[in-house]
Amino acid sequence: MTSQIPQSLEKAMAAAKAALDKHAEDVLVIDLREVSTMADFFVVATAASRPQLLAITEQIEQALKRFRQRPGHIEGKLTRESARAAPSTRRPAICSGDM
Repeated sequence: MTSQIPQSLEKAMAAAKAALDKHAEDVLVIDLREVSTMADFFVVATAASRPQLLAITEQIEQALKRFRQRPGHIEGKLTRESARAAPSTRRPAICSGDM
């Protein structure tokens, strides 16, 4: 008997891989299934610069398209122009249903 990997875990791992593909650091996939009804997993990653943060965000968006799901909302999304601006503490948050 084979166990099936939940799609929410597949999405979280795809997002983490997408972040790593853009050289993100400190990438974590946190399992929330036992403590939350809002999301199954939470993916956290660190970027060294705003342009890298933009690239990571865009790469994750592309990775989620494989699941035929666009992110429901991206809080604090950077644009190419804002990525070149002075650094700030802005951190995008991508909400994608169960992840």
